Amino acid sequence: LAAREMNIHPSIIQTNEWATAFVKSYLEGLERIDPALSNLSSYPHFAETKVMHILHNMHYAYQGGIEEKNRFYRDLMISSNLGIDPRMDEEVLVDPSNWDKISPAYIAIRTSDLLATVSEGYRDRSIDLRFNTEFGGLSGALRWKHSVGAYTGILNGFDLVGWQRRLFGFSFFQFGHESERRERFRKLQQDFFPGQNQKL
Repeated sequence: LAAREMNIHPSIIQTNEWATAFVKSYLEGLERIDPALSNLSSYPHFAETKVMHILHNMHYAYQGGIEEKNRFYRDLMISSNLGIDPRMDEEVLVDPSNWDKISPAYIAIRTSDLLATVSEGYRDRSIDLRFNTEFGGLSGALRWKHSVGAYTGILNGFDLVGWQRRLFGFSFFQFGHESERRERFRKLQQDFFPGQNQKL
């Protein structure tokens, strides 16, 4: 709502983890109980907006899910706490293989335009059905997202030297006389590879 009120037209919204997992579902108009929030996708502010969701830790203990064995109470929680009508949007709200769980991670998988995790290796592990329990039963949904080309792994962090060179034309690590840089490199080498005397 703040973006709408401030007249911001975001091209991309990046969301992270379970606390922001519902952003895309609200933009798609799944919010049907509060009239002020309904059908946000029809606003020109969000007409072209894409949502990229990043899952940093997909272990089942960190998914923010709520389990409720009684379907009536589960649906009551969805409607009263999320403001979404579970009868109209059950296919994106509830994983059929885990129907008694409200899983923000599952909702983000189903609704985000692009899903990413912290590395290609972690992505590959998450879509391997042998590790389905570790990922809270989400491996099938993650495999589906990968099959449609919307699930990737990106490096967790960034190339500091590369960004400094792009932004400033140089890296702060370039300062100092050549002998000082060599000495710093030698010190790092000794710290990380003791006993090795490699020529620079």
